[in-house]
Amino acid sequence: MKKILMLLLLTTGCSLARLEMPEHESYNVTGANPRLWKRPISFGPWATKTVDMGVRHSWLAGLRGIEIGRVDQVYNLELEGRDGATRVDCHTQDFVIGRNGFWIDPTFGAEPALLCGFERHDQRAVLILGKTGRIEPSLTGDLRNADDENAPGLLIRSLHRITPKHWPSPTPLGYEVVDRGRTVAIVETANRGRVWIDPALDVTLRERIAAASAALLLWQEPEAGID
Repeated sequence: MKKILMLLLLTTGCSLARLEMPEHESYNVTGANPRLWKRPISFGPWATKTVDMGVRHSWLAGLRGIEIGRVDQVYNLELEGRDGATRVDCHTQDFVIGRNGFWIDPTFGAEPALLCGFERHDQRAVLILGKTGRIEPSLTGDLRNADDENAPGLLIRSLHRITPKHWPSPTPLGYEVVDRGRTVAIVETANRGRVWIDPALDVTLRERIAAASAALLLWQEPEAGID
């Protein structure tokens, strides 16, 4: 049902609506939609060298009318940029409890929905994304330097509206990366995908955001109550 509602929100006549971003500086994504794990994705100067999906573990059990479900999935990729490759290792999970198809997160967002580690030229970073329990943004987190705990992180939050006047989509249409109140990147995961990264950022930060963008483009939020 979520996917049907998102399609209705995205479709305008015969064209697909798109998130607002600087058109002349944004990159179209190839290979992300429909997603096939063995097919590379690319945008601008970045392209995946390898994409591997690990073993998916899922279970759904019932006890006195109450159902409990959990799913865990790992995936790994290597993103080649202008100055070498970034290794990306991600773990995504979902844990729900409910009855008659109605589910809640018993951890109330305490466990991250997506956790990714990045390594490039001996520099490490981590992305943590969690559920908020709200319609929008339904997911928030940060991207930070794993080698310096005092370094400020970048806020990442899901985007649900084409424009402020549109109704919010129940499923994220993309993600916004914010640095101290200023948007520095937008990742559109709907349609075929697009990525904009502020060209004024330094190379290290641009490469880090590009790797996080690739991880978000490949990520599909697991639904434990479905399996």
